[in-house]
Amino acid sequence: MTRAIEEKTTFIDKPSSNEGNETKCDRDAAEPLYDASIENHRNSLQILSTKSPLESMLTSKYDKYANFVAEKITNQKICFVDNYMELETIRNALRKRGFIEACNHPWHSIVPFRTLLEKSDTNNEYEKALLSFLVGKYPPDYMFITPSYAYDKYDQVRVLSMLKFKKVDGFNFGLKDGLCHIVDRINWNLDRNAPRINYPRSYDLIDGKELFEFHKDYRLTIATSIVLYMNDQKDIRKCFSSKHGTIKSRVIDFAMHGVDTRIKQEEGIISPRTGLDILEIVWGQIYQAYVDLIKNGKKIKVAKEDIPEYVHRIKCLAYEIYHYWPSRKYDGYFNVWLLKPAWTGQGHGIILSDNEEDILEKVKRQKTKYVVQKYVECPMLVHDTKFDLRQYFLIMIDDTHLRCFSHWICSVKFASEKYNLTDFSERIHITNSCVQQKLRNKGTVDVDLPILWSIDQLVEYWGTIGHPNVWQNQIYPVIKNVIVSIVEASIDSIDLKPGRFELFGNDWIITNDFKPYLLEVNRCPGLGYYNPVSKIVCGTVMEDLIKVTVDYYQDKKADTGGFELVYEIPIADRLASQSGS
Repeated sequence: MTRAIEEKTTFIDKPSSNEGNETKCDRDAAEPLYDASIENHRNSLQILSTKSPLESMLTSKYDKYANFVAEKITNQKICFVDNYMELETIRNALRKRGFIEACNHPWHSIVPFRTLLEKSDTNNEYEKALLSFLVGKYPPDYMFITPSYAYDKYDQVRVLSMLKFKKVDGFNFGLKDGLCHIVDRINWNLDRNAPRINYPRSYDLIDGKELFEFHKDYRLTIATSIVLYMNDQKDIRKCFSSKHGTIKSRVIDFAMHGVDTRIKQEEGIISPRTGLDILEIVWGQIYQAYVDLIKNGKKIKVAKEDIPEYVHRIKCLAYEIYHYWPSRKYDGYFNVWLLKPAWTGQGHGIILSDNEEDILEKVKRQKTKYVVQKYVECPMLVHDTKFDLRQYFLIMIDDTHLRCFSHWICSVKFASEKYNLTDFSERIHITNSCVQQKLRNKGTVDVDLPILWSIDQLVEYWGTIGHPNVWQNQIYPVIKNVIVSIVEASIDSIDLKPGRFELFGNDWIITNDFKPYLLEVNRCPGLGYYNPVSKIVCGTVMEDLIKVTVDYYQDKKADTGGFELVYEIPIADRLASQSGS
C-alpha cells in the first residue's frame, strides 16, 4: 500500500506582501473542489484495495469520516483558530459545539494518510489530523485570527474575529493615536457640566501634529504644579520666608498670572490670541522657580505682611484650576509624561520623562511614531505598589445590529518595586505583564506581591481598607459607560459587515480616590496562561467569547457568561449609507 494521499496545504496563510493577488476564501468555488478531493481519496483506497476485510473496514471507516465532514460543511461547522496565541480553550469550546478545524495539522507531513485512517479513534490526535486533512482547503465558517491578517482576504468567511476600521475618515481606537483623537472628540462635544471620559491628557506627535499643544500644556503644567504644590501643604505660609527665601516673588506672580490667563481663555472672557503668553516670555525663570520650590525645597522671598495675601490668592487659584481642569488633581507636582509608541503594545518602548527637551529630542531622533501622555502621578497603590487593570470588551455585528459586551472579570497587574517618582525605572512604573514577567525572571523584585491578582482579590483588599463596594458601585459602572461612549463615537469608522466581531483589552489606572482612568485600548489582547490568575481570567474570557459569538449569535436568548450587553444599535440604515458611499 502506497504512502497514499499527498499532503495538502490549508488555505490559511499569513498575509503576503502581494495582497492584491491573494485568493479570497470563497465557499462556492471550494465546494466542487472539496467534493472531488473526497472522491479521489476514496477511489485511491479502493484501487489499492485487496478486498480483504481490513481494506473493506478502512473504506467503510473512510466513508464514515468523509460523510461526517460533509455534514459539518452543510451545517456550517468548520472553524479555524490562529496558532499565534495559546487559544486551546477556544478550540475546545468550538469542538464542544460540534465544530471541526480547518488547519495544517503538524502530522500531515509526517504520518501517512493510511496510518491516520487506521489509528483514528474518538478525539485522539490521529482523528484530529485526519479530519483537518479531509476538510483541506474548504473555507471555515468561523475564524478566530489576529488583526495582523489581511482582512479582505477572508471576505467570504461567515464569522470572523476582526473588525475593519476605515482609514480615510475615521480613527481606530485600538491604536494609541486613534484613541487620543476619539476621546478628545467625545469630550469636546459634551456639555460643560457633563462628566468627561477620564483619560490622561494625550497628544499625537506623529508628524508633529500636536507638538505645539503638548508644548503649551507642558509649560502650563509647570505653572499649575507650583500653585497646587503650595495649596496642598498643611501650612502654605511655610512656603514663604522674608529672611531665608531665595525664590523671587515676582516669578511666582508670573506663574500665577499665566495660569489665570489660561483660565480666562477657558471661560471665554478673553481670546486665546489676546496678548503675549507670560509662560513663554519668562519661561526660564518660572521653570527654575519650580525646580527650586518643589524639587529643592527652597522658599519664596516675601515680606511677612504680604504672606496672607499670597495664601489667599493661591487658594483661590487652586480652586479655579480644579474647577476648569479637574484631571489636574491627579497630575502631581513632578510633570512626568509617558512617551508611547503609537502602534505597538505589550509595554514595549515606553519612556518616562519630566524634561520637555528630552521628550522632543527622542521624537525627532527615532523613527518610532509617538503619542505623549500625561502620567497619572497619584494612582491608587496596594502595599505602596502601583497596579493597573486589564479589562475586556467585545464588539459583534450580526445581520441586524452592532452590539457591545463588557466583561466584569479583570486581571490586576503589579509593578515590581514600590512606587516613587524620583526613579523612572520600568520596574516601578510600567505594569505591563510582559515587561514585569521579564524583570521578575531576572529576580529584580522588592515587593511582596505576585505579578497578578484577580479582580476578586483586589475587591477583597479594598474591603479590608473600608471600601467593599467601590468596584461594583463606583468603578465598574464608569468603565462600562466609557466603553459605550467610545464604541458609539466609532460606529461610522467601522465596516459594518455582518458576521464580524473583535475582542479588545482595556488598561485602566485607578486614582487615589477610586476614579478609573482609561490608559489605552488594545487589539489582539494577550490570552496566554503564565500563572494561575491568568488561566482563570483569560480562560473565562475565551469561554464566554464563544458563548457570545457562537451561541448568542444564533440565539439571542443564549447565555453570554460574564459578558454583559451594554450597547446595541440597528445597522440597516448605516449599512445603506456605507454602501452608498
